[in-house]
Amino acid sequence: MNKIQNIALGKLNHDDMLTLSEKVCAVLSKVDSETAQKSCAALAKATDDFRKVLDSTPDLIALEIQANDASVDQAWRGMNAELENHLDHPNEKKREASATVYEVWKRYPDPTELPYEEEYSSIRSIIAIVSKIPQHVMELAGVDEWFESLKKSNDAFMVLWGDGNSTDKQRAANQLKRSRADLEAAYHDFVAFVDGWVRYAEVDERFNAIDTEVAAVVDAINSVISEYNGMLAERRRNVTQCINDILKDLI
Repeated sequence: MNKIQNIALGKLNHDDMLTLSEKVCAVLSKVDSETAQKSCAALAKATDDFRKVLDSTPDLIALEIQANDASVDQAWRGMNAELENHLDHPNEKKREASATVYEVWKRYPDPTELPYEEEYSSIRSIIAIVSKIPQHVMELAGVDEWFESLKKSNDAFMVLWGDGNSTDKQRAANQLKRSRADLEAAYHDFVAFVDGWVRYAEVDERFNAIDTEVAAVVDAINSVISEYNGMLAERRRNVTQCINDILKDLI
């Protein structure tokens, strides 16, 4: 029996995340299954809460802050992944340099899912302490460019964060980020529930009677996810084509 398809929620903008959740809840409301409807209750509530927060947040704030925060998150995750990979590098000097940087880096856990004030307080602390590591060690560890990207992305975010009516902007942005995180968590919990439901239907004969019901639920959800995965793929193709066109004009 099929399981629910994967989708990278983090690549969806706020409007996409909202409509994806709304469509999942909508198709489930049409499935003749009391279990399916109960399983969607928490997701439906999180979707409704997120819609209200998004509607009350100025579009420009939501788009600008989300885009800048995504750049910071990407830089942090990229550097973290590079460090962890190089801890087992075959080159002993690169391995030792990576361990030196990682010993400092790991003092701060992943801040990317925290509310903005907490995230950027942690990011500032990370930048301050890692900046004390000699440049040649950073280069040998292979993370000097990632660290520069983190600093530049952080600077760009802080300019936006402190611009204009900062108090209202920050309050709205924090509320939006928390609500988005709650919605993503509710979606993952829902998927985990349905996947567990599928396993029961597959391995326990007592659940054979609901095989058709489970399959209908999974197929309905996957039809929605396929639509959004297709949309994300099309966006990637458009970006790639744009880059190729620019490079072609430069060569």
